[in-house]
Amino acid sequence: MAYTCRKLKDWQRAETSYRSYLALRPDDQDPWFGLGMGYWEQGRTGEAKATFTEYVRRENRPDRGRF
Repeated sequence: MAYTCRKLKDWQRAETSYRSYLALRPDDQDPWFGLGMGYWEQGRTGEAKATFTEYVRRENRPDRGRF
């Protein structure tokens, strides 16, 4: 749902959905990326940078190492 809302530019619902995702799966790194993309797409670069930093900090999948 979060991804779909972000693609539809429904920023408020997208952010709410990503935050719900984080609450349900706090160890999952993917919602951090989606949340960061939403901030970036809105021009909220400071928040995007902080969120992408958290994503990179949490990312531990071997196939994502180059990212």
